[in-house]
Amino acid sequence: YEKNFQLVRDALQYLKSPEVTLHTLCNIPPEKIPYIINASNVVLISSLWEGSPNVIKEAMACNVPAISTRVGDIDWLFGDMEGYYLSGSSSEEYKSYIEEALRFSSRNGQTKGRERIINLGLSADVVASRLIELYRTRAAKTASNK
Repeated sequence: YEKNFQLVRDALQYLKSPEVTLHTLCNIPPEKIPYIINASNVVLISSLWEGSPNVIKEAMACNVPAISTRVGDIDWLFGDMEGYYLSGSSSEEYKSYIEEALRFSSRNGQTKGRERIINLGLSADVVASRLIELYRTRAAKTASNK
């Protein structure tokens, strides 16, 4: 329910394009996700709520255009980057963004999403380093309190 898949279905009915094939990612091993995203023209998120969806960051890291409903921190992640679209919950609006994203993908190929992810300090290396430092700091505090 919370993924709001009906919005995508309705938008694609409006689109009526035989060239568009929808692939849903469910129970896919994490190591295969980058290959699937890189083989895509557009990544779609239609959720009713999210925090900070990894699939959007993965799409951006792969420089693949994406469309998302306005949930979580996606507006911050997208910023004003070309190839990334924030949609409301109207299937007509969502469809128009799919059309625009497909045109962008056809015209430009890739976005500069990876550059944005790096500039935001969200690359895998930076996030891993921050987590390691957090755990070290917490472990040191815990040890000093004993």
